[in-house]
Amino acid sequence: MADMGDILPPSGVNYHYNSMPLAMPARAVTRKFRPQTTNSFQYSSGQRVIRIPLTSSGFMDPMHSYLRFKLRSIKTGGTAERVLVDGAVSSIINRLRIEGSDGAELERIENYNVLAAMLDTLVVSTPTGRSVDTVLMGKQHSDAQPNAGQVIATTTTGSDLDGTNSQVYIVRLASGLFNTDKFLPLGFISGAGITLELQLEDPNTCLVDPSNDATSLDYIVSDVEFVGHIMEFSTEFEQAFGMMLQAPAGPGQGPVFFHGVTYRNYVYSVSNTSQFNIPVTERARSLKALLVSIRDQATVTNKGENSISRRFMHDLTSYQFKIGSFVFPQQPVTFDSEGASATGFRVSYAEALAEALKAYSALSDLRVAPEVLMQYNSVFGSQTSTWADPQAIIAIDLERFPGESGLKESGLNTAAQALAIEIDIKANNALKKLRADNSLTPASGDNFVATIRFDTFSMVDVMFRVDASGTISAYY
Repeated sequence: MADMGDILPPSGVNYHYNSMPLAMPARAVTRKFRPQTTNSFQYSSGQRVIRIPLTSSGFMDPMHSYLRFKLRSIKTGGTAERVLVDGAVSSIINRLRIEGSDGAELERIENYNVLAAMLDTLVVSTPTGRSVDTVLMGKQHSDAQPNAGQVIATTTTGSDLDGTNSQVYIVRLASGLFNTDKFLPLGFISGAGITLELQLEDPNTCLVDPSNDATSLDYIVSDVEFVGHIMEFSTEFEQAFGMMLQAPAGPGQGPVFFHGVTYRNYVYSVSNTSQFNIPVTERARSLKALLVSIRDQATVTNKGENSISRRFMHDLTSYQFKIGSFVFPQQPVTFDSEGASATGFRVSYAEALAEALKAYSALSDLRVAPEVLMQYNSVFGSQTSTWADPQAIIAIDLERFPGESGLKESGLNTAAQALAIEIDIKANNALKKLRADNSLTPASGDNFVATIRFDTFSMVDVMFRVDASGTISAYY
């Protein structure tokens, strides 16, 4: 029988002073960081790269900081109507880069908008979260069109560019540096601090023209700000922190390290067939997971389609990841189907969904979003479907310990032995996507996909380091 001294009351009724740690004195302020030069970026005018220096005293809390901007689309010619963003306003970001104070690249995510659309499927976990995304990012969640995109203001003439119809949006960046649980010591990073760089996407890719009859599409991003939540501590604390950085490396002193999770993108396009072997050249000390999006290469710059968020997986039978001499999982992930593929049919993506959720430690999370369930819907075809293709994602979790264990760098080390990575994907036939009437009838011809584009994102651990000279660096 346990000794009474080992029995503790629940925290809700524990009023002991030691159970209530008090915060040290500090002041929280909001700082707005703006681009270096202009603050209006029109794609057609060649203003396609936004660079925002982040330099400040104190420490920035990245989890309470965000990107803010106004967005306005312009449709010239064709039907007078409003244009949609593809999924959410993050679709306008083609590439995210972060530079250190010495100009060295800390982080780069190519095809950031494709990643953001995939994360929206897997990570948005509650009806409340869906509502928040609608307000912040223009995300429209609809049972009929889960990736339709929100309406944004537009004009059918190219001359009305005064911004009066712009709308404000907020984007929470899926960056390793901006999703760490540690404060960024901006006041101790030398020179210009860190620089956030965003490259804008082609409007024919990130916008959707419902009638697909515009002479041209364009957009303007203006009033761009990175809104930082800055913590200012006492002079004594900041002096002590600076002395700690200057001290020789040892327990509790020397350079500081903090952890993040980022993504690296690999694109592979290949002629449509019934079997694919997708190479990935990832070299990382800790590869946590691999996520794969399958799209039609021909529609990537088609202004009439959801080029970014529309994925398809019809007729897939299995997939498996080969890394070095090992396979993950040990048995292929399979897709069971029944019924005629030209009319109504059923496909089970249950196993693929389970593997994808494992990558985010969400398999046992009963709050899994309706968005996830809809996009892994098992019923498709002209007789049963009310929206286009399944938005399922191929994924594999490679961590030795689950993410909630709190252990860092528990992924697969592909750098030490330069392990080759290959994704083996099999299908019954060449892959197809649904026609506009939700059928797969080959006779119409418009569901044939000539070239498949695979976007593979490797989820990797990254360690950031700030040293005595004020240089910030990244280690993968």
